[in-house]
Amino acid sequence: MIDDNLIKEGGVLAILIALFVKVFHKKDVQQNTQNDLLVQNLIDSNRALTEKFDLIIQELRISNAEFVKSTTYNTKILEEMRENKEALRKLTKLIETKFN
Repeated sequence: MIDDNLIKEGGVLAILIALFVKVFHKKDVQQNTQNDLLVQNLIDSNRALTEKFDLIIQELRISNAEFVKSTTYNTKILEEMRENKEALRKLTKLIETKFN
């Protein structure tokens, strides 16, 4: 026959094992909840960064368009200055020929 003390000890051991499993299961659930929160925070942070990058890219596009517009304008002015320089050179030659 099985000793009553052995049954009691086995019962106590079963209770201890059950408590041990319950405590670790609870810790696993808590850890999973913390991990879920961390992942959600990471997703939210990445979305916020993506939005900031979109704004920066948009500002750079605007700035680039303004730069191109400015460069085009400056090129036009430079061309007009070259034409004026050439006209002034021709005028100077004409004056030299008339008065020399």
